[in-house]
Amino acid sequence: LVYLLCDLAVCVPLWFLLRARRAGPAALVAWAWNPWVALEFAGAGHFDALGILFLVAALALWARPAVAALALAAGVATKLLPLALVPFLLRRARAWRAALALGAGLALPLVLFVLLAGELPRPRGLSEYAFRWESFSLAHRWIEGFWAHVSPYDESWRDPRRLARATELLAWLAPLGWAFRRRLEPARVALLAVGGFLVLTPTLHPWYLCWAVPFLALFRARAFELLVALAPLLYWPLAVWRARGEWHEPLWLWPLVALPFGALLALDLWRARGALRP
Repeated sequence: LVYLLCDLAVCVPLWFLLRARRAGPAALVAWAWNPWVALEFAGAGHFDALGILFLVAALALWARPAVAALALAAGVATKLLPLALVPFLLRRARAWRAALALGAGLALPLVLFVLLAGELPRPRGLSEYAFRWESFSLAHRWIEGFWAHVSPYDESWRDPRRLARATELLAWLAPLGWAFRRRLEPARVALLAVGGFLVLTPTLHPWYLCWAVPFLALFRARAFELLVALAPLLYWPLAVWRARGEWHEPLWLWPLVALPFGALLALDLWRARGALRP
């Protein structure tokens, strides 16, 4: 119920973003009528709905940097992905107000955690997730595969898993740096950050695709429309895992999902090259 309410609440800031872009409110159906969003949040209770709500709210409140910073801090406290927008917010006029609001918004959950747990949070779960967890991936399998031919799996800094993630981090940051120099509008930056994460993440859980859905109301992104439509296929190995505790991805899954997505993404980027301007 909580994440169903978060799902419904996303419609409010998304509607304001559509108004600011002088787009019709009918585009809200990209989120509000999306069955995948309902399945993952109302049906499965994934708390990404809360992070998405704060991210879209921050974009809708961008003209008020201090308030947007509070929404962005809440988003970062939920999921780290909204952190990508922090440098873009802090370059605004009177950035010190946004910086203070951001610091206060990030400090509050830490204080509450210390009061409840009696200690500072430790990033053990995050490091375990980042280093060892893998599921379906679009690009990671090939990046790590390349490094596996260069270095052994010895858990040192030269471990292919570390090198692959470092490569992916740089590949994710590079277009964001370009967007920072070009002063792209915040919604396009958010789409760039979310889209880059989905392409490069070692673990593409199906519900992660919901992060792209609000931007399907704002932009024509056919590659991500297709990826969201194909999302149910990512659950294909789940039955075997439940029965035998083994995660086996069928050979046909990656080409069926990744190849048409990659072709459409290349076409979308080619056609949008004129729109990616300040």
